[in-house]
Amino acid sequence: MPALNEAYITGLLIDYENRIADLAQELEHSQEQASQIDGQLGGLLEELETHRHAVVQEEKDLEEKNRFVADGNMEIASLHQETALFKKKQEDLKIEMERLGQGAIHRRLRRERAKLQIQIEDKEAEIEQMRTAVEQTRQAVQETEQSIKDAKDRSRATTLKLDGLQSKLPSPYLFSNLFMARCGQAHANLYLEKENEDWEKTVLDAIHLVIDLHQDLRAGKYRLDKNSDIVGGRALATGEAMYAAMILKRPELALEIFSLATDPSLYFHQIFNVFRVWILGLYLSEDYTELKKLLRTHRYAGGLREAYVLCFLGLLLKDKDLMNKGVRDITKHEWELWQAQTKDRGGGIVNMGATALTLMALDRGIAVKLPGPTVPDIIIAPKKKAPRKA
Repeated sequence: MPALNEAYITGLLIDYENRIADLAQELEHSQEQASQIDGQLGGLLEELETHRHAVVQEEKDLEEKNRFVADGNMEIASLHQETALFKKKQEDLKIEMERLGQGAIHRRLRRERAKLQIQIEDKEAEIEQMRTAVEQTRQAVQETEQSIKDAKDRSRATTLKLDGLQSKLPSPYLFSNLFMARCGQAHANLYLEKENEDWEKTVLDAIHLVIDLHQDLRAGKYRLDKNSDIVGGRALATGEAMYAAMILKRPELALEIFSLATDPSLYFHQIFNVFRVWILGLYLSEDYTELKKLLRTHRYAGGLREAYVLCFLGLLLKDKDLMNKGVRDITKHEWELWQAQTKDRGGGIVNMGATALTLMALDRGIAVKLPGPTVPDIIIAPKKKAPRKA
């Protein structure tokens, strides 16, 4: 079990005091600058979306045109084959007429040859008509290709303008770093002062930093390719904020973060932080089919990942043994991870995941034994301040 003491906690608080002041000042200054370019940024984002939509539509149109050209060429080839067949029949009839000489059969064969000539002329007219349509479409293909190139050029030019404006926005890491620092500081104060109300207020305010971050990412204010390690649930702060919201009995905030931060196309659950976000998000969304698939995939993964699986299996099955083992293992493994941190070791003073899951289990009527000081009794069984006497 983790060894916490006042000297260790006090040392962390001293480190946090200056760091949080610097982060908050930098974020505030950046947000003031950003407020002056919000209109320009919004206009460029709309412009970029217009260019992207135009490219998508033009590419679909190009695909249809190319398909028409290919189909048209095939049809022309088929018509040539049919024409050649009719001409062959005509030639055969001519040879037969010459062999038979004048007479009733000769006249009948001549009429057959005349009918074939009409069919040949019809086919040749079809060929000419199709050839004209194909040629016109081929020219349209060239025009569409040029149009796509122009639209992509405009998109690149807009992206360059966006890059310039985005450099004036607060770094997205300011939000996540300040969230982690404020939570670490709140945890340290909770340990020393045993005051849960101040802790709840601080953590709730910090959660809104993560919501702001993912709202801005979702709105396209930041280049996703340049900030890929905080997209899709990869950031540690995303999961911490979701589990913190569950501790505060605010599942709607956890779901809001989940919907803002995740995307089915970024379902990279082999990444632990992504897995941790999705397992809670699927549970809260009551998407038990996908949740069970995820649990089966990682059931025997070992270590921390399996510990979360055990907890969610315990919740679904109302199994206290699975629940207790899972919470105990999470506490053990995550303490080791927090101690490896260079800046945010205070985050390990309160284990958000284990504490949230303990409360979720208790709400389900599952008896859970508290695994140690990082799942604080004061959060599990809060003590409210006594009202002041009049």
